[in-house]
Amino acid sequence: MSKSMYVIRSVVNPAMDYTILADSKGSLGPKVTAETIFQKCDVANANGHKFPRKTLSLAIEKLKDDIDNRHFLGELDHPEDISDVNRIATVSLKNSSHVITELHLDGAYVVGKFETIDTPNGAILSSLLRDKIKVGVSIRAITDQNITYGGDTDTITDFNLIAYDAVHNPAYSDAYVNSIMASVFKINEDQVPSKLITLSDDELKDIISTTILATLKKVHKN
Repeated sequence: MSKSMYVIRSVVNPAMDYTILADSKGSLGPKVTAETIFQKCDVANANGHKFPRKTLSLAIEKLKDDIDNRHFLGELDHPEDISDVNRIATVSLKNSSHVITELHLDGAYVVGKFETIDTPNGAILSSLLRDKIKVGVSIRAITDQNITYGGDTDTITDFNLIAYDAVHNPAYSDAYVNSIMASVFKINEDQVPSKLITLSDDELKDIISTTILATLKKVHKN
């Protein structure tokens, strides 16, 4: 009998406060480097999910190499189809908007730095940040715990952190979070990819360059 897995998409910081540390020029527009609080430990969010400090510490430690190698990317908005397990469990390069360059615990908070990247979605996120638009942070993860939404608080004791995505969440309303941004999907263990796709720096640059060129051609035609 296969073990069930659950996909978590849960807003962990509804209105991200950020400080822009640097502003540079990219081919698609300005790029920003910023620091922010990604989430708070040991406090149930609007979805009824609580992430203990110890659990988050272990998750961050697993990502150390990815963070050091600029491989921990996030997307602008979550993937829409949560039934597509391979899509949920990986970050889409063409939809990526930022790279998290530092991530650590500071007291009760997960804090760090991120950079918008020179992709179409990165340019959009950069513009939003520079215009001081409040952007929410939503965690994307996979767990084998039986979790729910809207009921009692679920303490997440073990999970694989896929990404911190940037989402639009202008209010702290539980109804808004539950209906728009939060979702949980049950999957079977044999559906979970055994290995996430990894790319070298050169391969990543080639794919990003191809995406940028294709976007520019489309804009030119229009």
